[in-house]
Amino acid sequence: MSWQAAVDERMIARLEAHERRGERLTRDWSVSSSLREPRSHVEPSDWRAGYLRADRERDVPPELQADLRQNMPQALLRDLYRTVHEDRWVQREIVEGTGDRVGREAMQVAREARRLPSLPRVEPAVRAVLEHQRWRRALLASPWQPVKR
Repeated sequence: MSWQAAVDERMIARLEAHERRGERLTRDWSVSSSLREPRSHVEPSDWRAGYLRADRERDVPPELQADLRQNMPQALLRDLYRTVHEDRWVQREIVEGTGDRVGREAMQVAREARRLPSLPRVEPAVRAVLEHQRWRRALLASPWQPVKR
């Protein structure tokens, strides 16, 4: 008896379809081998600086060769390039446009602009009404005077 006779044909078809779908989902995750060794850029031609090679010979004049061969004390050569510093007072001057380098004046102007004006004092209207009532009562309480006597 073979295994195909013992198993249902629909089950076999389903397993084969599952296997086919699984083959479609597999991917090759290997890294490509087209990579090359990194370049070291040691040769002048790699830097496109072949004109900097020092293989050109130059003819040095005999006077220069004689001057280079002459012995000279190192102290004399040092004195040739020694800078002289003077100890004197230098009065500082304000250069135009650099008086307020930090911007303190501008910051003070900005702070003043941000400050809100004080709110006006609103007096209660009751006082004005009471004052008007006193005046009117005093007017009504005074005896009435005719225009012509």
